[in-house]
Amino acid sequence: MNERTLWRIAAIAGVAVVALAVAFGMIAGLKACAPPQGLDPIIAFELARSPAQALALLTGPVCVGAQHGALWLDALGFIPAYAIFYGAGAAAAGGRFAKVAVAATVAAALFDQVEGVELFRILADPASAAPYALLVPAVRAKFALLGLVALLIGGRLVQRRGWEALPGALIALSGGVTIVSVADDARAAIMMKAITLGLLALLARAAIRAFRRAS
Repeated sequence: MNERTLWRIAAIAGVAVVALAVAFGMIAGLKACAPPQGLDPIIAFELARSPAQALALLTGPVCVGAQHGALWLDALGFIPAYAIFYGAGAAAAGGRFAKVAVAATVAAALFDQVEGVELFRILADPASAAPYALLVPAVRAKFALLGLVALLIGGRLVQRRGWEALPGALIALSGGVTIVSVADDARAAIMMKAITLGLLALLARAAIRAFRRAS
């Protein structure tokens, strides 16, 4: 598969990622949840480390139902979309670490699916401590791997001449911030902003490369 085709796949998948991210915000009932300041309810739920934290977020049946719907949207739509987006982007960017970036993307998506299974278990029994044995490391591994993917893609694009260095730098910066923030829940809001920045920079770069006229 040639580079332009890979960038087209990445661009289309990236648009799907953005559309699905908007769809999360439209899920009825999420506003009934009570996340910490600066975090949306879905991310706050993912980052819960104990039944006490989960119970503080799951404020009633409306919130629980909304989180349930968000998990299905995540598993069936968002995770596959971002896996294709980052995987195709990494393959299109190329370089000696392209295969590492693709493998890290697949691993992140798998950890994300494990995370979803454990979150479903928590929704079924919020007082149970059992799901956290897998949930806590799976969530942090997912974000660390996505940070690594961004760092590798961005680092590759920075090496290219001209305008491509700018989105490459933004993508690499987002990856670095994600990696250094993942172990500290107090930095979660900053981490999510960094991930969003890198995603949008990669999407813009993919769209330009995919659909501009060949010179």
